Amino acid sequence: MIDQLAGEYVAASEPVVFLEQLVDSPLGDRMGRWWAAYGGGQAYLPLVMVSSGHQISSGYLGGAAHDMYKAMVDAELGRPAQAEIVAQSLRIGTKFHFDVRLTNLCGVDLSSSNSATIHAIVYEEHTPVGLEHVTGRIVRAAVSTSISPVLANGATRAFTLETSDLNNVADWSKVHTLVLVDYRPGGTSGAYDMLQAVSADVRPALTVSKQATPDPVQPGALLSYTLRVVNTGNIDLHATITDTLPAHVSPTGSLVWTPTITTPGGIWQYTFFVTVEAGYTGTLVNEMQVMTDEWVAGIGLAVTNGRKVYLPIVMRN
Repeated sequence: MIDQLAGEYVAASEPVVFLEQLVDSPLGDRMGRWWAAYGGGQAYLPLVMVSSGHQISSGYLGGAAHDMYKAMVDAELGRPAQAEIVAQSLRIGTKFHFDVRLTNLCGVDLSSSNSATIHAIVYEEHTPVGLEHVTGRIVRAAVSTSISPVLANGATRAFTLETSDLNNVADWSKVHTLVLVDYRPGGTSGAYDMLQAVSADVRPALTVSKQATPDPVQPGALLSYTLRVVNTGNIDLHATITDTLPAHVSPTGSLVWTPTITTPGGIWQYTFFVTVEAGYTGTLVNEMQVMTDEWVAGIGLAVTNGRKVYLPIVMRN
């Protein structure tokens, strides 16, 4: 039934991931979120939690399970995200390293006083074997870190997390990663609330190029620069593009743009003109730097009136 639900949300392009933990030996502290929401007493398998305990269920539901769990997930999808997360994972041997940038948008400060935590989870899409697993998405590793010192509402901070060696993976090509952040609105008691979760499988990438025309350029003439950035990854890029003009053109100085370059294949391109200083016949070097919030960067150079070196090729029979 869980795999059926997972397939339905994939078909609908909804951002939902169903994960399975072993009750007797859970990885990380996600199981504790369920018990915090349950509040004590006797519970029966299966234990189901949406996000960090905003909604939970326990016990066998028979034919009603599909509709009940779907209603729980749909209710969670209707809630707006309360944080912005940019996350990347990098596999290093049999470990995973995570780089996370978190912006707090929930309206309250996040800290250890309300158990604010960042979780990084590694899971595998794997056909269940025997009775040990019952779904096709099995948690293989989970690590977390407390948000300390205080992350004020509206503030942004970077975090790093790393798993220990994974020795339980059946097929590395089917391993995925995600990052989430939660906190305890009640402070030290009550259920946790998840603010946001994102895939950490994203791979930001870009290419940078620039062109100067004409080359060579005459003193006092117009020179055009064309700047181009292409998003070659699978996540939108929030870029800061800085173009530093040569000293012997007008205008000179630096120009700055801050575009969002979308995926897939988004292109940012800009052409502008400068005038070369009268009487100047030397080399003109224009440098373009691209920095992004997603931790990828690039540099483009355009050299005009540069000295050319010709390297002959001598071919012998």
